[in-house]
Amino acid sequence: MVMLPIKEGVCQYTELLVTAWVNDMTTWNGDKGSGKPLPPNININFIGQNEGENPVVLHRFTSGDALTDYSATYDDRPANKNVGKWQQVCYTMAINNSSQFEKYFIEVQNNTIHTYGADYAIDDVRVYKKPILKCGEKVLVQHPL
Repeated sequence: MVMLPIKEGVCQYTELLVTAWVNDMTTWNGDKGSGKPLPPNININFIGQNEGENPVVLHRFTSGDALTDYSATYDDRPANKNVGKWQQVCYTMAINNSSQFEKYFIEVQNNTIHTYGADYAIDDVRVYKKPILKCGEKVLVQHPL
């Protein structure tokens, strides 16, 4: 669906936190067929790439199905109460010592098994990076008074 560049450098042993918000917009199709629409299910891939080479997936996170609540009914069939509600997904990962690339990306992919359902919006994809600390390095921690 989208591949977002990580503009700041990423060094080995860096720990990343990736967050995104997903809004389930899935509704029933026009017929009265059986089966419920599929909820959102996404992959977030962390990718490294060197100039002139193919991208390499270094880490993959799968959200699993978004939360659903079919306790309501609409037009004589179950209705998902979570349609239109934002749900946050997040994961952390650390870059290993062999992952040295010129460029890094976060890629968001649809992971739903078919196209009946999986209508959703994604917003506010963010990548947070923990500072790199080396063994024996002194760190000043200040507490507010």
